[in-house]
Formats: sequence, structure tokens, C-alpha cells
Amino acid sequence: MTHAAGYPSLPDPYKIGRHEPDLIADSGGVLIIGEAKVGEDLDEDRCREQIEDFCNAVGPNGEKATFWMCVPGGWTDAAWAAIEASGQRHYRVDVLTVNGLTAI
Repeated sequence: MTHAAGYPSLPDPYKIGRHEPDLIADSGGVLIIGEAKVGEDLDEDRCREQIEDFCNAVGPNGEKATFWMCVPGGWTDAAWAAIEASGQRHYRVDVLTVNGLTAI
């Protein structure tokens, strides 16, 4: 991890497109972008914009970024539906279920 929102020992993430993700990492030149969603916000315009921005980002090696959307249990299908609706589903996108994920 190189950047993380609210993590004191790392800098806050920088904007990627119009939005700052929750997490940024670099894995051998491949940009990894992480964004947590608590469920209900999956239907918001801001979420669709984030999906578009983060899925179309390019890392330092020129390859498309990897995007991980983290959601609480029970929201995986809705997360995939939001990704599908944005037209951004590709091989570098994944939805991770995080038990206990709640809004802060």
C-alpha cells in the first residue's frame, strides 16, 4: 500500500479522475485501487463515476489498473450489478466481501 484514507502512517490517496479512492497500491508497476462501499451508495451517481474513473485508470507501467470494490456481506450481487451498469466489467475488476464493513 502506498496511500490509504484514514491510515495515519500513509498519505491520503490522490485523485484518480474525479475522485480519491480509499486505497492505492503498486504491485510491480500495476496500479491497484481499492474502494469500500457500504451497500446503499452503490446506486448513487458518485459511485458510478468512481467505477468509471478507477476502472479506466492506467498504472505507471501503462497497463490498466486493477480495481477492487469492497462491500459488506450480502451486497456482492449489487456491487457486480453497479459495475455491469457502468460498462466497466473487465479482467482487472473484482468485488471483495468484507464481513463487518460498516459506514463510519
